[in-house]
Amino acid sequence: GKLSLADTARPALRSHTHMFQHSGTPPGITAAFDCAARNATWHFGRSLLPERASFATLFDALQLQACGLARPLAVDEYVPPTFSTPRGSIFVDAAVGSDDAAGSSDEPLQTLEAAAAAARGRRNATIVLRAGVHRVARTVRLSAEHVNLTIQNYEGERASLSGARGLAIPAAAWQPYRVGTGDWVVREGSSLVLGRAVAGKDSGPVKFLGVRGSAAACQASASRLDMGGFAYHDRTVTGFEQMCYGVERDAFTWATEPQRGVTSGFVDRQNTWFADVSSLGLTEQIVGLRRNGRRSIRARYPNGDPELSGDWLTGAEQGMGGGDYVKGWVPLSARSQWVKPARRGDPFEAVATGADWPGVEWPQYAGAQDGEGDRGIRPQDGEGDRGAFRIGIGGYCQHDLADPVAGPSGYWCSNRPSRGQCWDRKTNRGTGCTQTHMSPDGLVLPRARNYSARGVGAEVVAWRGGGRWFTQRWRVTGFDRANDTLQFDPSTGGQGGEGMTRASQWYVENVLEEVDSAEEFFHDLAAGRLYYDFNASAPGAAPSEPQVWEATTTRALLSHVGTKARPAVGLTVRGLTLRDTLRTDLDPHGMPSGGDWALQRNGAIFLEGTEGATVAQCHLTRLDGNGVFLSGYNRNATITANEASWVGASAFAAWGWTSRCLNGNCSVRLPYPVGPDGRGGEQPRHTTISHNLVREIGIWQKQSSMWFQAVTTQTTLRGNVHFNGPRAGINFNDGFGGGDVVERNLLANTVRESGDHGPFNSWDRLPYITTVRSGVPSVLPAWRHIRLNLMMSVYASQEAIDTDDGSAYYKVYRNFFLYAAHGLKSDFNGHDTQAYENVYAYVSDCWGPAGKMWLKTGANNTFRDNACIANSDEGGFASDCAGATPVNLTITRNRVFNRRGTLKVKLCDASNTVKSLPEDSEVIAMGLEAIA
Repeated sequence: GKLSLADTARPALRSHTHMFQHSGTPPGITAAFDCAARNATWHFGRSLLPERASFATLFDALQLQACGLARPLAVDEYVPPTFSTPRGSIFVDAAVGSDDAAGSSDEPLQTLEAAAAAARGRRNATIVLRAGVHRVARTVRLSAEHVNLTIQNYEGERASLSGARGLAIPAAAWQPYRVGTGDWVVREGSSLVLGRAVAGKDSGPVKFLGVRGSAAACQASASRLDMGGFAYHDRTVTGFEQMCYGVERDAFTWATEPQRGVTSGFVDRQNTWFADVSSLGLTEQIVGLRRNGRRSIRARYPNGDPELSGDWLTGAEQGMGGGDYVKGWVPLSARSQWVKPARRGDPFEAVATGADWPGVEWPQYAGAQDGEGDRGIRPQDGEGDRGAFRIGIGGYCQHDLADPVAGPSGYWCSNRPSRGQCWDRKTNRGTGCTQTHMSPDGLVLPRARNYSARGVGAEVVAWRGGGRWFTQRWRVTGFDRANDTLQFDPSTGGQGGEGMTRASQWYVENVLEEVDSAEEFFHDLAAGRLYYDFNASAPGAAPSEPQVWEATTTRALLSHVGTKARPAVGLTVRGLTLRDTLRTDLDPHGMPSGGDWALQRNGAIFLEGTEGATVAQCHLTRLDGNGVFLSGYNRNATITANEASWVGASAFAAWGWTSRCLNGNCSVRLPYPVGPDGRGGEQPRHTTISHNLVREIGIWQKQSSMWFQAVTTQTTLRGNVHFNGPRAGINFNDGFGGGDVVERNLLANTVRESGDHGPFNSWDRLPYITTVRSGVPSVLPAWRHIRLNLMMSVYASQEAIDTDDGSAYYKVYRNFFLYAAHGLKSDFNGHDTQAYENVYAYVSDCWGPAGKMWLKTGANNTFRDNACIANSDEGGFASDCAGATPVNLTITRNRVFNRRGTLKVKLCDASNTVKSLPEDSEVIAMGLEAIA
């Protein structure tokens, strides 16, 4: 029902012990309004998902205790639902069943695979899983012969499908490997904090402990505060004379730099043991390990639990994503050196325009806005539905993109992408903005001199250099001692769209010598040993109680695969816990349409060639890849009332394909179905994503979302709650078909580790032919509707609705947008976006900014009847006068509020008014009314 202001009354700001920890709120926002906004956000989430009751997880994510609210005592947890059990159901009991049994309730089968075989050819069959863990050693593959099959839990029991195998490792099997003394280890002439310490001040986990007379006194101070390490500067260190620093224990990694006059030390708490696992029949190295149901940490440098990575980035602003990590990643301040990629051959440039497709509505213009970088590509053709279709095949993509459908092809595979080229082909140097797909070939890491295996088998993960748009992962093939360089496998690192010749923040993992912190592990497959650092109150303690050990082995738990000609119909999966799938970030990736990401075509549940598939009331947790993936032809799929949490990549994703024809008569045929013509229908269409809770995603693959779609159309996203993700919560990769509806969702705490995004993001760089808009062949999509949503743009959210690069045909109305840098965005030949009747609360600019870039784009846009509360003294709204705005931009009947009630720019439309800031309660009331 409708939220009242009384429901979300501003909490009293009283003295309390809880403080905000990296809240992400933009500067200039009062604590009173921020708390009122967060409280309203929590209540809106509770109204969307009332079954979450207190919704303590959302309460915690919004840090409402720092606003003086009492934390709910009851934690909202997934509760397995109760369904009726149809007569004739096939029963599975992993504990007591047998695959030779009849499959009845009294004589259950043991495996889902056996039950699927029994259900083949039976319409309307139901498979019922009894309580317990059902291990899926290989993907359970369903086909078109499984018609209207339901797989469910038994009447409220907790039944889990797990992609992990159990490991029988008794407590007595563990032997000491490297067990510390618990004493201080001190090194003179080395600094633990070089480049991180600020004179006389704290800096993240590096704490200034004061001026001390000696290294011993500094060590004593660090010991009293239970620091992980210390660094003392003597009188000879200019600017830091006698300054003492400690490094917090949970952020500590022993990594020093030579520096005269500095003494550093650490407490040797290492507690690493090993067990002989050679008899367990392991044929692959353990990539994902679970101890008592929790992720263990693959041995890494710097230390840190990857599930907490979203808490480590500080200093980011609402823009391209500044700031830096305080732990878990090697920061930008380290100035790491990367090996530029070797020069590759040029790709085949596949280009089509409206002239190549007679009878197709394909308006085109020479874009008025230049691309970036290489001026040989100016002006842009225009993007989305008004530009040329341009992709590359091969070239740099030949080495690291191997999607089974799209192959080494894509928008950024081109050496001449219309968006612009910031890579100098002569010097092989990138400057950080958009450029052809590529990645570094190595990393200079003197620390690797200590690696016994020369780094072979290690993996390096890094954000793209020049804007944290995605992460890449490389497999290390060797170490060159002559220049201290880790060498990368050239078939890895292809997880992004655009390329770059360097990277930014990074970490390395899967190295034996880095097993030095609690819960880290390393599996030496050749030696048959598993190394583990146990978290203990004192070194020297291994577990005396039995532990549940599991290793992830299976990428997809279930697949239902048919074809458009013979679809797989009516699968329903409900009431199950799906967990512990294998990581896929080094599996083959492809480049979907014209966005910034590459994508791995897989998920815990994989659907291709289906009709009427449903995933409902399931718990998707600690999956190391995607949750549910829709590939190619899918019609009327429904993903509803699920919880997805602690997921390695995206919760839900869809990626279709088109045809091989590059022109209308198909005289030019591509090797992959990636041309402009989507009328064959091999795409997900009419998908519904509703009333799901999605939180803590992107553990491994940072370019991840609650929902991602590419070459997909007519999706409805309704009533979902998403928070705590590294990138945008909803991502539309292109303008294919359109007709999508995004309504009454809550998105908060997105873009926590990246930048240049918002809670919602879209691109539209490639035109696609469909008949969705009007029934005739056209590259014009049907209008997309974004309405009645609450989006809280904290952390590095640039906009609430980031309609980026060519995005068009969006109607954005009756939304409550909290914070962000900009309201309406329409850049790089974006056009035809209408924003009306929204409430923008404390944005930097309501629309715009009115710079040169914006004057040359944004045709046919509308910004009307909005309430815009600007986070500004006398700014926040650009001039609406003729000549100051893009072509055919309508700006009228907007209410603007800022601190002084005046604007620095001239207004020509008298219906646009400016007043001073309203009361906090009035702003909240306006927002709630908009989304009522």
